[in-house]
Amino acid sequence: MPAAAGAFTAEARLDQDTIVVGEMTRLAITVFDARPNNPPEIEQVAGLQIRNLGTSQQFQIVNGQTSSSIVYNYSVLALEPGEYTLGPFKLVAKKEEVMTNTVKLTVRPATG
Repeated sequence: MPAAAGAFTAEARLDQDTIVVGEMTRLAITVFDARPNNPPEIEQVAGLQIRNLGTSQQFQIVNGQTSSSIVYNYSVLALEPGEYTLGPFKLVAKKEEVMTNTVKLTVRPATG
C-alpha cells in the first residue's frame, strides 16, 4: 500500500556492516518528519548484545521548508561469529505505522 502524502519515513543503518567478535558497531534508526509514539522495539539476538544509547533530534528550516528527524541509537556488540539480520523495526506515529529496512551484520571470528 503506498504511503499517503505527508507520511513519515524511517530507516535503519549500521556504522559498520562487518566486525569481529568483541567489536562494537552502532545501529541508528532514523525517523523523518514524525515523532513516534514509542521507540522501536529492539529484540535481543543470540550472538549479539544490543544496548540503547539514547536519542538525538534535528530540526531544520531551509528556504521556508521544515524537516525534522529523530535518531534512536543502539550499540551492537558482537559475541559470536555469524551473519545477522536486524529489523525490520516498526514505528508508529499517531495512527500511522511504518517499517524500516533490514540491515545485515557480518561478524568474523577474532584472530589470536
